[in-house]
This record gives sequence, structure tokens and C-alpha cells, in this order.
Amino acid sequence: MRLCTHLIAITLLTTVIAAQEVSVARGHEGAIAAAHPLAAEAGLAMLEAGGNAVDAATAAAFALAVVEADGSGLGGGGVALVRMADAEESIAIDYRSTAPAAASYQTLDYSDRDAWTHSGLAVATPGMVAGVLEMHRLCGRLPRAQVLAPAIRAARDGYEVGETFCLIIADVYEHLIENEACADLFLIDLFPPEPGQVLSNADLAAVLEAIAEGGPEAFYTGPIAELLAAGVQGAGGLLTAADLASYEPVIGAPVRDTYRGYTLECSPPPFAGFATLEALSILEQFDLEGLEYPSAAAIQIFAEAIWTASRDYRRNLGDPRYVLVDADAYLTDDRAIEAANEIRTGNRLLHDEAPEEAGYNPGSTTHLSVVDGEGNAVSLTQTLGGFFGSTVVAPGTGVTLNSQMINFSSRPGLVNSLMPGKRMRSSMSPVIVTRDGELRFVIGTPGHYRITTTMPEMLLFLLEFEMPLEEAMIQPRFALRHTTLTEDQHTDLDLEGGISPEIATTLRALGYRPNPLGALHYHFGGVHAVAVDPETGEMTAVADPRRDGVALAR
Repeated sequence: MRLCTHLIAITLLTTVIAAQEVSVARGHEGAIAAAHPLAAEAGLAMLEAGGNAVDAATAAAFALAVVEADGSGLGGGGVALVRMADAEESIAIDYRSTAPAAASYQTLDYSDRDAWTHSGLAVATPGMVAGVLEMHRLCGRLPRAQVLAPAIRAARDGYEVGETFCLIIADVYEHLIENEACADLFLIDLFPPEPGQVLSNADLAAVLEAIAEGGPEAFYTGPIAELLAAGVQGAGGLLTAADLASYEPVIGAPVRDTYRGYTLECSPPPFAGFATLEALSILEQFDLEGLEYPSAAAIQIFAEAIWTASRDYRRNLGDPRYVLVDADAYLTDDRAIEAANEIRTGNRLLHDEAPEEAGYNPGSTTHLSVVDGEGNAVSLTQTLGGFFGSTVVAPGTGVTLNSQMINFSSRPGLVNSLMPGKRMRSSMSPVIVTRDGELRFVIGTPGHYRITTTMPEMLLFLLEFEMPLEEAMIQPRFALRHTTLTEDQHTDLDLEGGISPEIATTLRALGYRPNPLGALHYHFGGVHAVAVDPETGEMTAVADPRRDGVALAR
């Protein structure tokens, strides 16, 4: 298996580098991988200034809120896992967006989400500022103003846009141009920018300066909160200053499990960490050593296990403050053995009944991973929802608002049903991996529903097949289209270039419906990860060539 995989990877790597070089960096004092060069540079600058991984992650997260505004921002939310080397336990910081107090199935028509996805009605109470600054307050070392300085500078002085960013702008152009404040920020003379052109955001710089001085209260109360609420309501939405003032992040513990001797910590509910772990616990029941990847046999086993976990996630996962969520119940040996036996006997789980209705989101998110020389680590994923969220910018703030309200289920009575103040569930699944107490991997990806496929795939490449991180990053991926609701669509498999037509033909004969896409395709996520060599302590950061990310180390 390993020899075959390594030969495939060498062939792929030659092809990939000709088109887009994989960003790899190695060092012993710190490493970061993030979705934009300025964000990675901001994080590394904090390490060089004597900060720790949390300072670096905070600086990078706020920088991404400026320079990768299609995927995250002050108007969004997310989740961070933090491992401090001197602490007994890692922590999870949930800063998912919440439903405004006035939200209900009477005020929002979920039978026609498309009618309000790009409007103020899609906007939930943003959590990014509160969550990331709480992480920094708890575990950071440098002053708040210092870690926010790179983001302020990028917003005020401008930043070069990359190819992926420009393609996304072109893709959602019709929605961007409908909102004057949004068009002013992200279009040039009402046209999409070209790679290398410079955008700036003076209003956002002023908001960031206020946050640097006054902390999260400067965002959630006072004049900025009033402008945000007015901007959303002016676009037809429900968010109020009271919603903003009442927002609080949730501090808890990651979901944990083991795989082949490794300990994995993942995002807790309402995030999909347990789905990643459940898929791996099922796959651990198989002898995967003899499988080649990519092959139809491997993809079938992986897909069936991932589908089982995704089904359980959609049927049972909601905001644990509102519904009982027992994630550990899906990580037992008995559960894994039962599911593995169903797969072995040919009981095609992808033909099973539809899961609980999942909501809709085209998915635009970002992820960063950082490790410092002391062994502290952060795995952080944050999002606006769809590309540029709701495409609503609150005038006078430069803040692009999320579209997370579309992610509740379409009717009452389900675990993910809308309630005021409730967090909608999320597929975000950042991971920290240790072995014998030593840090080994920090990893995560954007991609909405593809996250629950990409994360198990990547962890299998690293933990089962023992590929170097940079090799695992360029393996061709598949993705389950499991957000659709009609039974025949549950068998759809998106296949990345590098998965041969012969494999696609075999999968079609097995009852799947393959959908071939290009090599290193944006659709399959943007993994950013750091690996730590247990013998030398060397850190290897790698950025996914499917996005505009960069890896840096010192």
C-alpha cells in the first residue's frame, strides 16, 4: 500500500508543482499555515516578537478577517482548539453565531431560503470578535493592540488579492453589486479585481482600532454595535444591538477519541468533530494496510464509513444548550463494529433513508494551524457562511455580515431547528493529534459539507498510511454530496483529478454516481496543517495548494 501510494504521490507532485507550488516551511521555534500570505506573516511576526501560538493564531485570525473576507470576518463565527503545553487539558472555544431574539419560523420562510440568503434576514449574531479575543485573554501573552496591529495595517494600507479571491468575487458578483457598501469594498470601478490588485477598508481599520483599544465591548456595545444593527435592519434583517450585547462564547472541552495509538481532539457540538472521529472509529475496524489509494475499493469503504458518521451527525447534532447531544455514544467500540459489519455485508448505507434535513450553505470558510516552540498549538476554523456571507456590509463599519441563519433546519421539532439565541450546527472540525502525550499534528479545513469527508481522508493519509504531511496534502480527494435530500442523490461522489476514469467507472458500477472535477480543485477544501517530528522536534507547516494559503516557520 505505502509503496504504491508513494509512487502515485511522486507522479502527482511533479504535475502539481508545474501548476501551483505546494507551500511548505520547516523550523524548530514555530510554524503556521494560513489561507493568505499576510495572515501567515502576521502569525509568524507574533512568534518572532516573543508571543505564543495563541498570539499568533489571534493575529492571523484577525488578519484573515481583512484579507480573506470571502471566507471569514468580524461578522462571522467559528471554533478554536487550544493546547497549552503546561495545561492538563486542551480547551475548545465555541464562537458560533447565534439566532437573533426575533428570529422564528414566522419571521423567516425556510421554504424559500434563496429569497433571503443575500439579505439581512440571513444574518445571525456574530461571534468571531468575542471568541478569538477570549482565546487571547485566556492564553495569549502579547498585548491585544500588538496582535491586532497587522490586521489594522492591512485594512488601512491595503492588501493584494489572490487568484482564488478574485475567482470567488466573480462567482458572486451579482450579489456583491446589489449592496453598495459591499461593492465599494470588493469591486474596482464596479468590476471584479484582478490578482495582484490592492483593496483596502478604512472603516474596518477604524473598527479594529476601537477593538484593539476597548476589547470586545467596543464591538458588541456602543456606536459600532448600533451601526451593525442598523446595517442589518436596513437590509431587512432582525439583528439588534441587544442581540450583540448579549453574545458570549462558550468555553468547553474537545471531543476525544483514539485511532491506531493516536489521541485526537476535535471540535465539540454543535460542531462536527464527533463525525470525524466516528468515521475513523469505523474505519479502524478494517484492515486498510492492503488497500491502494486511490482505488474504488478504498473510496467505497471510506465513503460508507463517512456517510454513517455524517448521517448520525445530521440526525443528532444540535446546540447542546438546547438539545441533548451525547457525542460519546457514537464513539463506542460496539457502534463502530456494528457499522463496519453493515459495510462488509454490503448493506449500502448510502442508500439508507435520508438524514434529518440539513439546511443549506454553499460554504466558504477558512482554517489556520499554528504551533510554537514551547509545544503550544491552536487549530482554528471560522466562517461567514456562504461566500462573503450575506453580502451585506453594515455602512460605516466595513464589516461583512454572515449568512448563518440559512443553516437551521427548515421546520420546527428537529435537533437543528431554529430558536432565538440558538447556535446552528456546523461541519467545522479542527483537530489536534497527539501520541504518548506529544504533539504530532494540528490540522483543519474549510469546505462546509466537504469537511466531514476531507478530515477523515487527511487523517487516514497521515495516521494510517503514514504519509509525510506535504505528500498527504496533494493526494486526490473525493467528497460525498450528502446535503441533498432525495435518495438518488445520496450516492453522488465528487472525484478530484488524479482519481482515474477507470476508478470512476468501477464506482458507477457499484451504484455510485461519480462527478469528476479538476486536479487540486477548490471544491475539496483548503487544508492548513502543522506536523511535529517526535524525534527531532522539527515542525513542518503545509498550506493546501487548492487555495491561496502560505506556510511559514522559524
